Amino acid sequence: ALDMENRYYEKYNQIGPKFSTIHSFSYGILRYFSPHKINLIESSKEFNKYSIVSQIYLRRKKRKITDENLEAFFRVSGFLKNTLMNYEDYKKMYQGAFNGFVEIFNEYENFKKSNGLIDFDDMLLESLKILQNNKKALEYIQNKFDYIQIDEGQDTSYVQLKIISLIAQPKNN
Repeated sequence: ALDMENRYYEKYNQIGPKFSTIHSFSYGILRYFSPHKINLIESSKEFNKYSIVSQIYLRRKKRKITDENLEAFFRVSGFLKNTLMNYEDYKKMYQGAFNGFVEIFNEYENFKKSNGLIDFDDMLLESLKILQNNKKALEYIQNKFDYIQIDEGQDTSYVQLKIISLIAQPKNN
């Protein structure tokens, strides 16, 4: 986004449109409209998401998590959030992550919630919830932009598409 903004400025010698990643855009929605303080686990000095999942796994399974299962946990949990899919539907379409995934996933989500933390994927989900449930927030953002252009649209996840579709209305430009 910064590179695109700089290229625009160099070409037109003026400040132009707002350039943003979808995560940065969603973070702005949360900062402005969320009733809660936003604390990203990825930015936390106190908590490490890999350590937390490893500890939950160890406590539940009585053994250390393998690198493969740790990678699978974050890959699958990110996939679930970005596709708005539940784990049972995921298992029907793909091989499950590992035995006990749901319990570890739920405990990790509860840990984040009880400590006021969100991750990058939660940022998208929480932004979508705000746009779906806060009419004033949605109208404010819809009125802020006349046009929306998506770079690398083929890489847009379902939750990102839902956010973009909401803010593009009613003009759909």
